[in-house]
Amino acid sequence: MEIRKPERGEPVIIAGAGPSGLASAIALKRCGFTPVIHEAKSGVGTRWKRGMQILENFSEKEDFMEFFEKNGIEVNFFHKPIYDTVLWDSKNNSQTFKSKRPLGYFVRRGPYPESLENGLLKQVQSMGIEVKFNSRLKPGQAHIVATGPRRVDGMGKEVTFQVDMPDRMSVILDPELAPGGYAYLFVVNGEATLALALLGDYRQVDAHFERTVKRFEELEGIRYKGGE
Repeated sequence: MEIRKPERGEPVIIAGAGPSGLASAIALKRCGFTPVIHEAKSGVGTRWKRGMQILENFSEKEDFMEFFEKNGIEVNFFHKPIYDTVLWDSKNNSQTFKSKRPLGYFVRRGPYPESLENGLLKQVQSMGIEVKFNSRLKPGQAHIVATGPRRVDGMGKEVTFQVDMPDRMSVILDPELAPGGYAYLFVVNGEATLALALLGDYRQVDAHFERTVKRFEELEGIRYKGGE
């Protein structure tokens, strides 16, 4: 795909209103450019359900939220630090890791008021940046392509439901349960996100997921009776 450079004074055309596209627009605007975002869908975050995700915070010395603010991005979306995590292996052995600084931040994805996408969208709109929804560009029209993955590298399945337990991040690493991937349980403010991510055996994803639910019920004491 050919991506052309904008001419002097020409608006910078961005394809995609995900976090990358929105953050690019904020940075360009602060540097004196005129970005215009084109999004093929009718809103932001439409590919995500209600569940939580983690922004990891342990691979760099700088705190992720401080990095946002240093680069001119306001932290106006839901985020909650997590300071410990439990890892389980295929034999149900566990190892707990704790840290004085956040290992990561829970964030919400999707078309919800407190989501990462909507927080960035509010900043973009407050800066007067034009966002065109239901607008699909042709190849070569965009200067910045931020449309997400172009092919499937893996498969996931998740549900959200209410639980009566404290915040938690629990991960299972078991190749028979999640071939090439992992399973995780996030609990934030009484809301659980239970998910499976795998890189193979896609046709059996439902069976793998059923086993994942049962494993977390055994290991973490959750009671899953259905969810979103």
